Formats: sequence, structure tokens, C-alpha cells
Amino acid sequence: MPNKSRSLTRRPLWIITSYQNNRMETLTIGPEFDGGFLAAFSFEEEAEAFLWLLEMTRRRMGGRVSRRGRKG
Repeated sequence: MPNKSRSLTRRPLWIITSYQNNRMETLTIGPEFDGGFLAAFSFEEEAEAFLWLLEMTRRRMGGRVSRRGRKG
């Protein structure tokens, strides 16, 4: 029998996606050749803050920070 208290505390995870060329791509971070790691967040606000920080970093670096979607 499942543990009821554990299932009650389970929350959905948030991921960052984009739609390009009729395809959904997910944001991954990390090693370029391994495919990276899926960026998953516990709250929508965390995902929004991550995107905001990514944009601020990109501006400071003159646009050299890239967002990479998972392909495949």
C-alpha cells in the first residue's frame, strides 16, 4: 500500500521549453557533448528567476551566453 503522507507532499516539477519549427525543445544545461542535464525547478517562480538571471548574464557578456535546447 502506498505511503499516503509521501504522495500528498509530491509537487510537480517545472521545466523550460520553447517552440521552434513546430518542435518543442527543452532547456538543458551542462556538458555540450553529453546532452547536458534537464533544468527542473520546484516552483514556477524559480524557473522565471533562472531565465531572468540567464538574460542578465547574457547582457553583461555582450550576448555570448547561449540557451541550448535538447535536440533529438
